[in-house]
Amino acid sequence: MSYPQLVERNLKHFYLNSFFNGLIAIIGPIIVIYQLQVIGLSLTEVLIGEALFALAVLVMEIPSGVFADKYGRKNCLIMAEACTTICFGILAIATEFWQVICGQILIGIGLAFASGAKDALIYDSLQELKREGEYKSLLSRLNTITFSMSILSNISAGLVAWWFDMRIAVWLASVFCFCAFINIFFLTETKHKKISIETHFYEHLSTTVNYFLSQKILWLVVAWGVVTSISVKLGFHTLNPYWDLMGVPIIFFGVALASHNLIAALVSFNASKILGYFGDRKLMLILTGLGVVTFTLLSVLDLGILFAMLFPAFFQIQRALFPLIVDDALNRKSESHYRATMLSLSSFMRQGGQMIVLPLFGVVADLYSLLTGFLILAVLLLVLGSITLWGSFKYWN
Repeated sequence: MSYPQLVERNLKHFYLNSFFNGLIAIIGPIIVIYQLQVIGLSLTEVLIGEALFALAVLVMEIPSGVFADKYGRKNCLIMAEACTTICFGILAIATEFWQVICGQILIGIGLAFASGAKDALIYDSLQELKREGEYKSLLSRLNTITFSMSILSNISAGLVAWWFDMRIAVWLASVFCFCAFINIFFLTETKHKKISIETHFYEHLSTTVNYFLSQKILWLVVAWGVVTSISVKLGFHTLNPYWDLMGVPIIFFGVALASHNLIAALVSFNASKILGYFGDRKLMLILTGLGVVTFTLLSVLDLGILFAMLFPAFFQIQRALFPLIVDDALNRKSESHYRATMLSLSSFMRQGGQMIVLPLFGVVADLYSLLTGFLILAVLLLVLGSITLWGSFKYWN
């Protein structure tokens, strides 16, 4: 098979990779309740695990990008899928907290190695085929496959957990991970120019950080993104205990999360229209208010089973839109030679914020109650969100 044919084949395997990634989402609806009820962790321990996951991503975010540029995108993706497969294997047999910690750290490393490498290899492949103009449309199709399979696998998760056992769903996720891992070996590395690791990298990083700190609008928008990402993260990781508290049968967990993913997909599909209608600043205000109001109402209202399943879907609007606002601001308002590293710094800061807040929320929820934790979090989001919004609007032009 000729080199152009091998590169063309990459595109087919990216479709298959998106298919398996969607199937892996079978673990999404039950991952927290699995740790609480099957492994026997407290909510604090679950969120400490999530914080260490964030720490692993934070530590490896920038080095993994350098690894991909020096040793190849395919090798980077092999590393990512290997870590993810081992992680789910560990979770499937886990009975103790330290095992969950190992799994979370591994999947954090895997996510960091996958971040950027996949998109870079997709673009490199299209560039080799002189089809760069298809990049956005190809990503849209790949995301559509992942979202569609996620909805089906979300629904399946509740049924598998109800009819069999929650561990079966985790084992299935590990099998799908292994299939994605095998699929990566069929990719062909493109002939992109690889960098050499020298002190220039560290000098560039230092220069970029100084530039970032000197641009008030940039770090204020990124700070707002950190606050909003905490809202989205906790909005997801408290779904299982909240639904359990509200008496939602586990068989409905998958259906409920599937409806959330459907909303995320619809909002993402119409994101450009929404951004054009409201504008960045007004939408930032709306998204901050949405997080504050949703957590407040969850804490003070007895919504009943149906609305308890559906109401937290408002977090999906934040999830779909806030990265677009932050990344667009970084792309438009930063100089080109700083752009890629600035995006990594933004992700770095989001993971750092989550690493700090998530375990603290777990302690509050375990000491008092989940609903009290929601109310305190709403106040925190209101204060930090207002500060970052005020600063962003002050320097926005």
